[in-house]
Amino acid sequence: IVGGQAVGSEDPVARSTAYIATNGQLGCTATIVGPRQAVTAAHCFRGNGTQGMRLGFGSRVGQGQLQVTGFVVHPSWTGDGASNDIAVMAFTGNIPAGYGAAAIGSGVQRGQQVVVAGYGQTSENDRQSGGTLRSTTTSIASLGRGEFTLAQDRKGTCYGDSGGPTYINSGNGYAVVGA
Repeated sequence: IVGGQAVGSEDPVARSTAYIATNGQLGCTATIVGPRQAVTAAHCFRGNGTQGMRLGFGSRVGQGQLQVTGFVVHPSWTGDGASNDIAVMAFTGNIPAGYGAAAIGSGVQRGQQVVVAGYGQTSENDRQSGGTLRSTTTSIASLGRGEFTLAQDRKGTCYGDSGGPTYINSGNGYAVVGA
């Protein structure tokens, strides 16, 4: 996350945000949406599918991992570009204590404040900066059919944050509205 702060385990963002590692290397970020399901970007499954892929929890990559067992990508995702770049994944085992499914939100508006979270890099050129859960607040710049773009305000996502949550404050806490 660019322009963000590290997220502690007590932060509500941490409760439903996880990382995806393949053969021990950070790949993407995900949002827990069920007892054994998470949402992430479809492009996170390019290559070997789920072989060597694990879902992890905690403020740093390397903590508390569960085996990813399958995934389904959006049927209209073509493999190039960002349209419909979303997938649901399944994993084995139990979510650690203190974690749970994110509430699902809807009805976002242009200019609305959102919180993005992820384990990715803090700048495009610093490959060593990833691995810590961070979040930042930004806003929705534009709305499209089934998708939105974030403001280009020197805050937002970077490599390794793909598939991570975009949350709105629903009045009852955070609710995920995008990945």
